[in-house]
Amino acid sequence: MTRTLTELEQALCKHAGIAAAKARRLQSLCRQILIFAGNSPYDEAPVSRRFQYRFAYPTDDTRQLTQIASQAAKSLFILGVRYYKVGVGLIDLEDARHAQQDLFNTSPSNPTLMKAFDGINGKYGSDTVFMAAQGITPKWAMRREFLSPQYTTKWQDFFMQNLLSFRLRENSTFCCCYFSGGLPAQVFSFKYCWLSKG
Repeated sequence: MTRTLTELEQALCKHAGIAAAKARRLQSLCRQILIFAGNSPYDEAPVSRRFQYRFAYPTDDTRQLTQIASQAAKSLFILGVRYYKVGVGLIDLEDARHAQQDLFNTSPSNPTLMKAFDGINGKYGSDTVFMAAQGITPKWAMRREFLSPQYTTKWQDFFMQNLLSFRLRENSTFCCCYFSGGLPAQVFSFKYCWLSKG
């Protein structure tokens, strides 16, 4: 939830950075960006606003997308409105492998910089390097104190649940694998493993 212009700008810039990284991963360039913000439809005065911008040249550069998101925040913001839903969409995508460069483009994308950007974030974790417009400590981020365990999507939650809810029968072999940082630390196998509810 965002209440101030700064929070709205930070949230939109964060989403623009995520969209740019996804576009680069899919080897796509966008010609248009759609930015939206709105409050709850159950509020006394529902507000839903959007901003659309067409680039002169297709881009996947985080700097350019973040700059437009920052400008859009100023036109989308209304004092007193609590924004619950904000987002960025990239429209009119083109294949980056077949993009035609233009000699007269005054602010071309920098693929070398963006490759370094993605490489650092890929090696050391997301948001290791990010645009300052996203803010360092976002107060607008979703609260997750009471987040339920994610048994179907997180190995840590899955193994913890299964190890707590099952016990082994006698004379069975059980090999367990532990995970560190989301990657298997050991290869494991089950040999004649019988599990029973315990």
